[in-house]
Amino acid sequence: MKRVSLSLGANVGDAAETLRNVVSELFVEEKIFDIQVSAMYETLPVGGVEQPNFYNIAITAMSELEPLELLDYVQEIEARYGRERTTHWGPRTLDIDIVDIDGMTLTTSRLTLPHPEATKRAFVLIPLLEIAPKMNIAGRSLKEWLSDIESSGVTKLEDEM
Repeated sequence: MKRVSLSLGANVGDAAETLRNVVSELFVEEKIFDIQVSAMYETLPVGGVEQPNFYNIAITAMSELEPLELLDYVQEIEARYGRERTTHWGPRTLDIDIVDIDGMTLTTSRLTLPHPEATKRAFVLIPLLEIAPKMNIAGRSLKEWLSDIESSGVTKLEDEM
C-alpha cells in the first residue's frame, strides 16, 4: 500500500456537487482506502483563460494501484463527469491530479511525480496542508512551498464537504 495525494477541481456545472459526488464514489469503489478529504475551497483560475472560479479539494488515501493504474482510474472518473481536454488550463467539469505517491519520483510520457505544478499552486497546497500537515514534496514541507507563492484567491468554504 502506498500513500497517494490527489488534488481535485471543477468549475463547470455544479462544481461543488461534482466534487461531493466524486468523494462519495471513491468511498464505494474500493480502489483507494483510508481516505482523508479536505474542506472545499473556492479558488481563482490560473493560466489566463477567462472562466469561472474553481472549487478545489485535496484527498489523501492508501492504494495498491501502481502509478499508471491510478492515473487510468482517475482519468476514468474524469471521463464519467464529462471531462474534455480541449483548452490547456481551461474550464473543466472535473480535474483530478495525482500530486504525490509516497514521495516517489517518476517521469513518463503520461505521468510525472511529484506533480510538476503542485508546489506552485496554493489551491493544491492549502487543502493538502489541512489534511497532511507533515507531508513533504521534493524534500520540502507544504508550508515551505506555500511560503514561496501567492496564496490569496483561495477561500475556504465553511459549509461545503
